[in-house]
Amino acid sequence: MQFKLIEKNTPRWIIFLIDIFICLGSIMLAYQVRFNFRVPEKEIEHWAYVIPTVLLVRVLSFYISKIYQGIIRYTSTRDALRVFYTITVGSIFMAVANMGSYMWGKFFLVPYSIIIIDYFTTVFSITAFRILVKSIYMELKNPSREKKEVIIYGAGESGLITKRSLDRDAGSRFKVIAFVDDDLAKSGKTVEGIKIYNADDDLEDLLRSNNVTQLILSIQNISTLRKQQIIEKCLPYDVNILNVPSSKQLD
Repeated sequence: MQFKLIEKNTPRWIIFLIDIFICLGSIMLAYQVRFNFRVPEKEIEHWAYVIPTVLLVRVLSFYISKIYQGIIRYTSTRDALRVFYTITVGSIFMAVANMGSYMWGKFFLVPYSIIIIDYFTTVFSITAFRILVKSIYMELKNPSREKKEVIIYGAGESGLITKRSLDRDAGSRFKVIAFVDDDLAKSGKTVEGIKIYNADDDLEDLLRSNNVTQLILSIQNISTLRKQQIIEKCLPYDVNILNVPSSKQLD
């Protein structure tokens, strides 16, 4: 019952308010960083028009782009890009408004240094907030300790698609712990934080030292002989061999 409440979509207005609150925190932090946490009284007096201006720009840009409408627990790279574009456009608008205010009134609406610091802080904070919520949700739904360990054979494009398919599925019960590949040039490198091992030298060690339940063959054109060799290495460890690079078919 408790988890069903967590699964319910958070009202959009709450996400909107959280984003604006993050923007408020970002502009305040920008001032503190700019002045080494000793903001002059003169600058504090300017907050009366600086902070409303920044928040107004963010409110309008968020409302137009609708970045608050996404379901946070399903945040993707595309959602992160939308946040990046929205914040970028808003900061550019403030920089342009700065130029106009200086030309007409001989003063800067928002100091350029503050705009730059605020820009990076806001992009990072809003993106991090979404990733954090997604991570917490996925951990609550499928705790890491309860996931079955999986090795992917093939660290090429198909292997990457397989891993991402598992990662995107919030209901996945599988955790990729390693890639294995026949290409010696790939050995020791990583793919999205997962290390690549040599299939001949390291596969049995991985099976022996981990509780692996599945090995996914992501290479479609693997020879019958090579497939048989991989199966023979997995049999003593009771590891299932799968040919399908899709989390849906793993169920």
